[in-house]
Amino acid sequence: MRNATHCLPQRRMRLAENKSLSPIMTVQEVAEFLHVHFQTVYRLLRKRELPGFRIGRDWRFARENVDRWCQEQVEKQRHEATIGIRTSQKS
Repeated sequence: MRNATHCLPQRRMRLAENKSLSPIMTVQEVAEFLHVHFQTVYRLLRKRELPGFRIGRDWRFARENVDRWCQEQVEKQRHEATIGIRTSQKS
């Protein structure tokens, strides 16, 4: 007879892997994904900068929208850097 607790770590690992692939993320998952504090996520929500939606009292995020938002931030910073370079070259 196999010991049921022996499979528990593997089962938890599979559940964690499936959770990380979920198309819907929680505030904590978004914070971990962005490598920021969870309060930063709430601040971005208050400023209406981060795309999210509420289910009851809880915030949720579509992974696809968070990925798109991240890409937009990168492109925005590149654009601002390019404008800064052009401006400084004219001086």
